[in-house]
Amino acid sequence: MNMEEKEAIKKDINSIKDEDIGKRISIEGKVVREAPIEKPRIISLSDSSGTIDVISFKGALDKARIDDYIKVEGIVKKKDDKVEINAISIEGLSDERKRKIEKRIADIKRKERKIKSIEFLIHSEKLEAMRTDLERCASEIKGAIYDGYPVLIRHHGDCDGYSAAMAIERATLPLIEKRHKSKGAVIKYYRRAPSRTPYYDYSDATRDITTINRDKDFVGGVGTLLIIVDMGSSEENILSLKKAKLYDCKIVVIDHHASTKEESEAIKGIADVYINPHEYGFGSELCAGMLATEIAKLINNKVEKVEMLPALAGIGDRSDCDEMISYLELAKADGYSEEYLRRLAAVIDFETYHMRYIESREMTADLLGEDREKQDKIVEMIYDELEKKIEAITDSVINYLKRIERNGNKIGIVDILEVSERGYPGAGLIVGRVLSKMEKDGYLCILGKTKDSVIFRISEKSNVRLGALIEILQTKFPFAMISGGGHDKAGTIRFLPIEQENIINAIVEEFFENES
Repeated sequence: MNMEEKEAIKKDINSIKDEDIGKRISIEGKVVREAPIEKPRIISLSDSSGTIDVISFKGALDKARIDDYIKVEGIVKKKDDKVEINAISIEGLSDERKRKIEKRIADIKRKERKIKSIEFLIHSEKLEAMRTDLERCASEIKGAIYDGYPVLIRHHGDCDGYSAAMAIERATLPLIEKRHKSKGAVIKYYRRAPSRTPYYDYSDATRDITTINRDKDFVGGVGTLLIIVDMGSSEENILSLKKAKLYDCKIVVIDHHASTKEESEAIKGIADVYINPHEYGFGSELCAGMLATEIAKLINNKVEKVEMLPALAGIGDRSDCDEMISYLELAKADGYSEEYLRRLAAVIDFETYHMRYIESREMTADLLGEDREKQDKIVEMIYDELEKKIEAITDSVINYLKRIERNGNKIGIVDILEVSERGYPGAGLIVGRVLSKMEKDGYLCILGKTKDSVIFRISEKSNVRLGALIEILQTKFPFAMISGGGHDKAGTIRFLPIEQENIINAIVEEFFENES
């Protein structure tokens, strides 16, 4: 009796293991994908336990279509690292068997979405106040992965954004591998894309949707789980999010930037989940890396190598809160001193600047602690030379700083295009470093101007908040197309070049009036 004549062993998909390779089995389930090729014919079959690819070179699958409920008999094979079934025959299921499978799938979906209410990494009344939404966010991500959605994380290309994205990545990749029974599934079902802009730019959304549409046939025609991390909550995101929603994306937004009531309501109206501490009356100091790491632990309580990420994110974003102190203690227990994290944050800023739009999964993972030995070598190799370069540029900028003083209060203005080199370091880092050096001399703010924007770094001693300043300028200059955002003390305002001089004068006056 040859293999195809032996009686098939009935199996659930998730119970198929390497020891079944070569055996004849039967499985029942729902067709959830048809590969866009004719030979071999490939479908993906899902039952309540998992999903597996079924292949036929001889026409056994010719009548199988998406959403059909079928029984497949075939031989278990393994290609590369992926277990699959070479089909011998298929048959449709009775209505009774179909209902049973539907019920089992629905029951498992509920179970897969359920989040175990575990302790947060640190004690925080703010996090506890946000628990319901954080758990709902984790549930939405887990459920989408179980439903076979590919995952695309779009994140800000700074230390906080990378830390947040890496926490979610480390939690979700094992779930994607488990769901598709293949380590190689992460190539097809997972992407991460950094952005230079601190908002979800429409061009980035267009790139994302182009990629999603290109790959749709290869993932069964399902939508994509789009996780937007540390990309602001301003009106500049709205059109991009609407476009993504139009193309069947399930959208999760994890952010910590301030926004107007109208902006936050608009985002909540588009996104499936919107996480932002400002929705609870908290500030930006609870940064994206902190929130995302806690969500990652809820998604996958076995996630590894995330304990230092919240502190790293906080250092990158200059967070100052009780949670930051606790996260630093957590990182210290994991072998990371505060000084090392400061060096690491600087190196990440440098490395990710040169990565630009590239995912660079392996290098990013090493930078963020996947390989501790390599991480140490990267920091040792880069940091000292990097610091020398930044110090030299900072001193040069200070030399050309325009200094304005009134009643003992001081503001510095630097023409970014005139006093800095192209390339690294970026304007935001330069302006921040200048403020760090000049703040002790009474400077309230350093402004880095270009022809159509102003980059702000504001002293904590100043009464000015960036969001309020933007609203004032929009009222004073209604036709200047003023936009922007960021944190209360750091961000960017954009405008029409024709109003540059008037807007900068108005900004200076606003600072001095608030300090009088």
